[in-house]
Amino acid sequence: MQREVEPQKITFHVARVEFDPKSGIPLELQREITEKLSGGTFEEDADTDYLKEAANEIADVAVRGSLQNKGYFRVLTHAELTVLKEEGSNIQVAATISAEMGPQYWVGEIQFELVNPDYRLMQPRKVLRDLMPLKTGDLLRVDGLREGLRKLTRLYNGQGYIDMTAEPEFNIEDTKHVHVVHVLVRIDQEKQYHMGQIEIWRLGAVAREQLLRALPQPGEIFDPARVQAAFERTRKFCQRTRHLMKTSVFAVTRRKGAFRCCSISDRARERQNSSRTL
Repeated sequence: MQREVEPQKITFHVARVEFDPKSGIPLELQREITEKLSGGTFEEDADTDYLKEAANEIADVAVRGSLQNKGYFRVLTHAELTVLKEEGSNIQVAATISAEMGPQYWVGEIQFELVNPDYRLMQPRKVLRDLMPLKTGDLLRVDGLREGLRKLTRLYNGQGYIDMTAEPEFNIEDTKHVHVVHVLVRIDQEKQYHMGQIEIWRLGAVAREQLLRALPQPGEIFDPARVQAAFERTRKFCQRTRHLMKTSVFAVTRRKGAFRCCSISDRARERQNSSRTL
């Protein structure tokens, strides 16, 4: 079979950052964006419109992200790149930034709702609300919202809901004097998983016993963080003791609402099929 050829990459180095004075980006945010971009590198495929792709990445990620973390929730950003120097696949550019700022927004109500009304929330709404670092009346920070959603996902994962998703919906309240974003987090918790069969191959008695004690037992709730920690502790133990399993692979396989856990050595890897390696 013919090997797929990786596309050549073009690397951009931002040497200078300029701002359109008509945009009204505050000076402190100009400094923050300049610091984030100056000396930074961006990589794009050579067979694309790489100058445009890099400009879009700068506008959407670096610039828009900084402004949205200061409450400019509906900001529209644009970047243009001018080539200053080109050496093969390495290009130095100047970035010109502009934005339609719009008003700053503040946090309104943050509520939680299950997609499937036949289920009940795993925890009281107050517990879920306390996971969100943003409080009502705070300046809206998109990173703060993402942090809260990550905490919510970890909470559900730890209770076996590893397919759970949480999608925020935004209700924007715009008046002459008030600019507020209300957030409804819609939770699709899916099914709860439990630990199934545990198989351990080619592992010495001491390490085997350590791994068994650390793993959730068959029938217990499947907690991916606990499983990962058990595997890592056992891996480190094997490395310290120069055990046969020092180059081991640990894997879990989904089976009908439960998980099968295995530890396998290099010599036994071919026996493990359809596994999801952690």
